[in-house]
Amino acid sequence: MGNPHGKPPRSDEAIAFAVVGQVLGISVEHADAGSGDGMVDGLWTYPDGRRAALEVTAGEASKEIGAEVRARRRGETTHHSGSVNLNKLVELLSKRLAEPWMEPNLNKLRAVNAAETHLYLWGRGKDDDFLYSTLADALPSTPMALPAGLTDLWLDAYVFRGEGTLRNVTVVRYNIAQGWSIHRAVYDEAILPMAN
Repeated sequence: MGNPHGKPPRSDEAIAFAVVGQVLGISVEHADAGSGDGMVDGLWTYPDGRRAALEVTAGEASKEIGAEVRARRRGETTHHSGSVNLNKLVELLSKRLAEPWMEPNLNKLRAVNAAETHLYLWGRGKDDDFLYSTLADALPSTPMALPAGLTDLWLDAYVFRGEGTLRNVTVVRYNIAQGWSIHRAVYDEAILPMAN
């Protein structure tokens, strides 16, 4: 959803901008204020002139991940029973990125002239949080097939309160060239836009 002209980024966007900015050592520019729903959320330029784009979304809750978690809670055998099968979690995440609700976000990234396209994905409830935090606790060694046009996937895995208004964030990143990595960043909740 685009932001009205002159409006600051939404809170989820501001957090993603801060986290990605810290990890990559760049400053993300708010790109979709007043541009309607067809523009990515953030843009930046690396010192070497390469452009990059960021789209931030939570999307819809994952039905398959939810079914896995509910079955596990009932004590039924699932893909996650016993030791967690990280390959299966990567497969579930790939399916999540192929769900119909994701297409408008990916289309925005494909439409931008950028060397890198980044998707920052928030968990939608406990089921998605299970997937993201499990990947943060034990990174997979298997590569992941990202949708066409996407170079980087960011998963918001954990947020913990720090001192005062500081929040400590753990994110999982998948880059098509470098694979899986985990990163920690800090943002100040005081700088987030006020909810309307």
